[in-house]
Amino acid sequence: MIQVFIISSLLCTMCSSQNNTNGLKLQEDAVLAIDTISAQNEHPVDNIEIIKETIAPFVQHPTSIINDDVHRIGFYKDYIVYEKLIRKGEELDSIELYLNYKKTDNYIIRKSIYSDKTIHVSFSETTPLMIINYLDFRPEYYDSAIDDYFWIYNLDSLANGILHKDSIYCKYCSDGYVINDKLFFARSNERDDFYDGFALSDIYVAPLDHIEDSVAIARKFRIRAISSDGKYILAQNKNTIRNWSCAIINVEQKKYQVLLGRDYHARQVIYSDEERKFGFIFGEKIVYVDMPQTFPFDALEKRNIFWPRPKGDWYKKFEKQPLE
Repeated sequence: MIQVFIISSLLCTMCSSQNNTNGLKLQEDAVLAIDTISAQNEHPVDNIEIIKETIAPFVQHPTSIINDDVHRIGFYKDYIVYEKLIRKGEELDSIELYLNYKKTDNYIIRKSIYSDKTIHVSFSETTPLMIINYLDFRPEYYDSAIDDYFWIYNLDSLANGILHKDSIYCKYCSDGYVINDKLFFARSNERDDFYDGFALSDIYVAPLDHIEDSVAIARKFRIRAISSDGKYILAQNKNTIRNWSCAIINVEQKKYQVLLGRDYHARQVIYSDEERKFGFIFGEKIVYVDMPQTFPFDALEKRNIFWPRPKGDWYKKFEKQPLE
């Protein structure tokens, strides 16, 4: 089970579609509380499926709080990554990042990290690697010597008591995952401090040893999780979908289906190898969603102008009953 600690969302409900061409349906009366749909390069909002969900108890909630000054931010098998808060008097001064191996050996990954940096950690199951990247949303603390790289750690070297590290230059990049010698990541073309600094990012995939050969998968999406085979990405799009609602992207097709019905964007997400599904944690329950049957929306479109306005009644038909 791949577990990455970033906040996420779930479940997808969908409308029925009528006869269509090219797998996409354009609504003929086409108003939906927004501009009239013109029928050429547009993507219909009535192609959203109802996706089956499975609800199961979640009894081993991976709490991130070890104590007030030590927080676990990622783990995989015998490896735990945690951050230690360093204080000067009552004030938070900086962060130290550690890797714990088999609950005995501690390795210092980095010291003197600015306290407001966002740290993303993931582990590769296909190769024994840990991938870390840092981003600072405050421009005065942005450190290009740290923030402009993916830091790749070879976990095999821990058998000899050594933590081997490589780096890959990638300016304004984040959310790195290595799957089958491919690097999946998000990249912002520029700082945008109206959207948390780097929230308006695009998603790419590249050979691990040739990031310059990257290929775009989606525009204006933020990665939340990736299936362990690299075929599907759970992502969020602020430009198109209201409230950062989640979508599942088909990597090969570069298209997506939307997940509506619950506050999934506020939930921790995992990908389960056993279920082969994305799952969302709701208290003591975990809700798994099936993979969509169709992916009607172009992930490379920067903006889908046909989504109804956030305050419209259109979304109410997707609302699900609260979990008990």
